Amino acid sequence: MHLRMLGINKKPCLREIISLPHFDRTPAKSLGRVLFYGQDHQQNNVYIVSLGPARQATLSALRLFLQARGMQQKDVLIIDALQCVNLSIRVGGFLSRRCGLVALGRHLCAYGIVANFACFKILLSRVEEDMKGLTTWRR
Repeated sequence: MHLRMLGINKKPCLREIISLPHFDRTPAKSLGRVLFYGQDHQQNNVYIVSLGPARQATLSALRLFLQARGMQQKDVLIIDALQCVNLSIRVGGFLSRRCGLVALGRHLCAYGIVANFACFKILLSRVEEDMKGLTTWRR
């Protein structure tokens, strides 16, 4: 939604979710890797990372990496979308990534996103509000 790959005014259908780049296509071995996802409407680079079960360690490593690259924490937004992840998304991700039941897991995960679309929309509005306070977000 932040990259405008999905509209924010209407709930997407399953096909729209499933057709998103990287949606349920990140191999388990790539958990913790930072992937460039695109640029938003203000030319800010947007990255995604699947934190996996070691989420706190991965977040700590990410913050250290950014600091080593000269970025200050006040200039970077790290958004945790886990608050919007419901049971369907969790079970779907587990079936797809851990059990190899990709078709079933992918559709269950997409269903969960559609069902919890309002939460993601609220999260987006908070992110856009938080972005107003960043000083050197654009690099």
